[in-house]
Amino acid sequence: MDDLFHFEWQVDQGGYEIVPAGDDPPAIERPAFEDPHIVGGWYIRRKGGPLRAYRPLESAPGLARLFASLPRGPQALLDFANEFGLLGVGRREHSGEPAWEERGDRWHESVFGFGLVVRDIDSGNKRAMASAFTKYVAPRMTVRIEVPPTGRLSLEVAPIDLMSAMWLQIAREITNETKFRKCLRCPKWFPYGPGTGHKATKHFCGDTCRQAWNRQKKREG
Repeated sequence: MDDLFHFEWQVDQGGYEIVPAGDDPPAIERPAFEDPHIVGGWYIRRKGGPLRAYRPLESAPGLARLFASLPRGPQALLDFANEFGLLGVGRREHSGEPAWEERGDRWHESVFGFGLVVRDIDSGNKRAMASAFTKYVAPRMTVRIEVPPTGRLSLEVAPIDLMSAMWLQIAREITNETKFRKCLRCPKWFPYGPGTGHKATKHFCGDTCRQAWNRQKKREG
């Protein structure tokens, strides 16, 4: 990812939990694509532990692909939140203050939307997908000018939430001809091919999974 895009997100190290939605009204904001079979009824909420900061565009280049492949149901979304944090969409507020919880139906609809997009990309119809992206998807971004004590000024463009960061990953995949592959041992996705630093023959996200896979094959004989 270019240095132009700087984005830091946070994960509650105490974890997340599923809580009932109660009598909340439907979310006002809607994603670009909706699954008509999804209904609400619960939230994903922070437990209130210390926050760990990380940079998704650098440490998880295949995060959008992982999100798009999540199975239906609260547990898969909760597992994702425990590793990567909330999305930044469908938040519930109390007394005007943002709460630490997000609507489950918004999460489900978002997974559905990302799934549609990556299926179109994998079908080879990137031009049509690029047109649809421009028409329907609007990642939320911020622009700043960094002023260091010495040296040149620099332009910094960044998503303002995890959802927008993942849409940015999708946009880069569409425009850069980047290809992604799922690790043979774990759910993570990684880029491969020219310009990614990974050969087309790479089948594991890292040495840990590759070594564990080899040990398992040796045990199986």
